[in-house]
Amino acid sequence: FADGRHLDGLAQSDRMSANFDFSVQKTRTPPLWLLTVAMLLVVGGWSAWSAREDFTQLVEQEYRMLEIRARQREARISGTLRSVDLMLGNIIDEQRSHPSISVAENNLLLKKYLRLLPELRNLLIVDATGRIRAEANETSIGKNASEREYFKQHRAAPQNDRYFVSRPFKAFSG
Repeated sequence: FADGRHLDGLAQSDRMSANFDFSVQKTRTPPLWLLTVAMLLVVGGWSAWSAREDFTQLVEQEYRMLEIRARQREARISGTLRSVDLMLGNIIDEQRSHPSISVAENNLLLKKYLRLLPELRNLLIVDATGRIRAEANETSIGKNASEREYFKQHRAAPQNDRYFVSRPFKAFSG
């Protein structure tokens, strides 16, 4: 093999095997951009799933908190209404046991009860004609409430044990 044919043959076969190896390597290894896209899709998909799960948990947590707050508010409102009911019963009993109580004494009585329940803005005593006879705030005594919805409702059903909530109205005090 002094003439170099063997060496040329080896070199040529090395080149062919190198070409072969290179082409095999090229088909086995995906291009870098494809790996990058695949990785971005995996990370993006995982991030989207994770964000969706976090969102779902947050919404569920907020609904639980809203439900708890609603129960708390309902308990507070119910308690306040029970307190108002007891207080009004006490005021009625006081009026029945002392029918000749003065306006000044009634005003003091209403002020005392009003201080006990800060949820209330005013208390007043209205006679059968609609005249305000006593008031905790003492701003509307003597005025006529006969056209007010709350008066009409209670005049129509005086023994009704239900509460009546009127539409918003302008108070005598403005």
